[in-house]
Amino acid sequence: MAEKVSCTCLTCEKVFQVTQYEFGVGRGKYCSRECFCNKKSTKVARTCLCCGKEFFVVQSRVAMGYALYCSHPCKVKMQDHPKSRIPTNCQHCGKEFETLPCHVKNGAGKYCSKQCKWDAQKGVGKSHGHTWEGGRSSTYTAWSNMKGRCTNPSFKSFHRYGGRGISVHERWLKFENFLEDMGEVPEGMTLERVDNDGNYEPGNVIWASRRDQYRNRSSNVWVTHNGVRMIARDAADMIGIDFKGFRRRMENWPEKDWFLPKEPGRHLANRKSD
Repeated sequence: MAEKVSCTCLTCEKVFQVTQYEFGVGRGKYCSRECFCNKKSTKVARTCLCCGKEFFVVQSRVAMGYALYCSHPCKVKMQDHPKSRIPTNCQHCGKEFETLPCHVKNGAGKYCSKQCKWDAQKGVGKSHGHTWEGGRSSTYTAWSNMKGRCTNPSFKSFHRYGGRGISVHERWLKFENFLEDMGEVPEGMTLERVDNDGNYEPGNVIWASRRDQYRNRSSNVWVTHNGVRMIARDAADMIGIDFKGFRRRMENWPEKDWFLPKEPGRHLANRKSD
């Protein structure tokens, strides 16, 4: 039988016995789970601001300002009560509104509405107004990505831009100059270089749609039909099939049949057997 030692509970001061192993691993401090949960060293008594009931809470929650109510229903009841809110003024429009004291304390009660918050934060500290706390405009994003893929080696597509010598014009390293030359990005457009091997500089950059950008990629597949050189995507549009279908023709059909009109019901297996 394991030898036991006597210990004194730190909460109720009752004398109890534990084995030497339990004492060695630190289990000889409290005689029961109830005493452990109500240990004097970490819990203090508080009075609920709603119902006046006394309850115990750990000191860390008191320090953080959370130990105000004994239960969640009491907390909700007090926060919904008109007297629990205090008047304050919106820092953007000046309108007076009511908010919770905790919101004023932690800085969340600055604005009377989300619209005022957005209007106040937009352009804070920036003359161009294209960046704000927690966000930025699509024009600023396009400029930032352009600069990143040409100047930042850790950018995911640097090897296709800065890695092969594509650079940004010195004037455009400042966003205000880029905005003055290019204007704001039209809806659905992105930055496109006219010369795919040229730099990002005035005269070689336009706003273009995604579809137009496909025609200027270095990875495009080019084909020739009746002496006219075109990319495979344009060839697919010309004969009325999708791009994947045209690529399958290139992989499986003889070159003389690539530009044949679409034949309903005719599959690749049939074409191979011809």
